[in-house]
Amino acid sequence: MHAIRDQLLTTNELLSTSYLRNILHCDIDQAKRTSRRARQLYPDIKQVKIFDKFAYYYLDSMRLEDLRANVEMKKNYIRIRFGRDNRIGHNWEAVVELFIDKFT
Repeated sequence: MHAIRDQLLTTNELLSTSYLRNILHCDIDQAKRTSRRARQLYPDIKQVKIFDKFAYYYLDSMRLEDLRANVEMKKNYIRIRFGRDNRIGHNWEAVVELFIDKFT
């Protein structure tokens, strides 16, 4: 719990659960429990969920402009990194539209 707070104090960025997991050298469930407990002990640790799926942590002392910029950067990263999984249905729709436009 102290390591999570120390990491948040040294950076002005959003930290993901997987990043915390790498710092703590534990599995994902232990990292989630530890981050939940750290938020109970330190009320200035806040959580923001991006796309209602990805949890990121930051300190309450982060400026609102920095928070907004970090959230946008993380959204773009998630779109690039995990976007292919979300676009499979869309790609099939594009193929159908192409055939309809071409042959009608």
